[in-house]
Amino acid sequence: MTPQQLKASVLQMAVSGELTADWREEHGVKISSWQETTSTNLFEYVTSGSRGWNKFYSDHGSFFIRIGNLSHGTIEIDYSKIQYVDLPNKAEGKRSIIKNGDILISITADIGMIGLAQDVDYEGYINQHIALARPANIKNSEFIAWYLSSTIGQKQLRNNQRGATKVGIGLDDIRGIRISLPPYEEQLEIVRRIRAILPLIEKYGKAYTSLQQIENALPDQLRASLLQEAIQGKLVPQLDDEPAVEIDAAELEEVPFAIPEKWRWISLGDAIVYGKAEQSIAKDIPKEAWVLDLEDIQKERGIILQKKRNVSSTSNKNRFYRGNVLYSKLRPYLNKVVVADEDGYCTTEIVPIDPLSNGYEIDADYLKTYLMSPYFVHYANERAYGVKMPRLGTKDAKLAAFPLPPIAEQRRIVERLEKLLPNIDTVAYL
Repeated sequence: MTPQQLKASVLQMAVSGELTADWREEHGVKISSWQETTSTNLFEYVTSGSRGWNKFYSDHGSFFIRIGNLSHGTIEIDYSKIQYVDLPNKAEGKRSIIKNGDILISITADIGMIGLAQDVDYEGYINQHIALARPANIKNSEFIAWYLSSTIGQKQLRNNQRGATKVGIGLDDIRGIRISLPPYEEQLEIVRRIRAILPLIEKYGKAYTSLQQIENALPDQLRASLLQEAIQGKLVPQLDDEPAVEIDAAELEEVPFAIPEKWRWISLGDAIVYGKAEQSIAKDIPKEAWVLDLEDIQKERGIILQKKRNVSSTSNKNRFYRGNVLYSKLRPYLNKVVVADEDGYCTTEIVPIDPLSNGYEIDADYLKTYLMSPYFVHYANERAYGVKMPRLGTKDAKLAAFPLPPIAEQRRIVERLEKLLPNIDTVAYL
């Protein structure tokens, strides 16, 4: 249950008598003692503010309550968003001056937001989008305000709204709202219990928000953890009969983490040819060709969102081929990497990589896993140049440390990831 749903449930219980059932039993009070009445019998009068107050706007003077100062689910007026008006002596609108105990109700746009004027020690007014309802007996003010904030009160307010483009309710609609009014002593008890419960709901709301943030972050964290374990040799078991990798290039002396014995460390520039793309001028790109832009790749997921064809290209493109790994060097923190499933053309901000270009057995999806791993993303972000549009330079990219497993293990890693990654969003919420 969300904090909003919990608060609505508590208010519903309060104004229907469920919240104080035990109190009535203890005090010998029956629910039949509640009286059905209308706002007409409870309010001294109902009015609204006048138009044209903007000519009096100032950085000092009287408080001016607008819709932005009210909210749903609470009766607190938000004074942090207050506007001031500096009024001449005979200014229009003196009839709508706020007094202690007044209930303020939004009557246009977002109908039914409530505010209760409590401990008023200021001169304040309302604009034309707010109704001011003044209870005949100030002792009833807070209970009535909570009643109007409840599902029962809100439903009555919204049922009276009218208008197609400018939705609103009239003052007579407010006067006609039906209210179940408990005896005064029970009103006090209801208000006391609401006040005691709301801080607990607020704490619950903070905990709920924290949990939501954790749950939202968890899939990405799990995904990153799997990719990192994959390139560290921890995702699948090592096989005794699997031959070690043989390399021509010298192994790296400084490495970022430990890898299995049969793996080898080389630089990315030794593993593959990086940064030597085949460029095509715009007029030579066939109309039916697939043209890939950065926005066509989902960040952090390695998924192609759309395939555009019949694109009128105005700039040169990099040519790529099926099986190429396509790496976005622009804003590497977005982590956009895909494997091409057909030939095409891409923006020059994307680097096409042939995983077999330097003679090593490298699986395209394993290379994609490496480029999307937390290690490489961190490496690329640290070395990216440019403030507004950071890019990973070719020289720095080629110097990155690359953990190279035997090809059979690369394929087992990819196969394992293909089973685990699609289930992460589900697993994260179990």
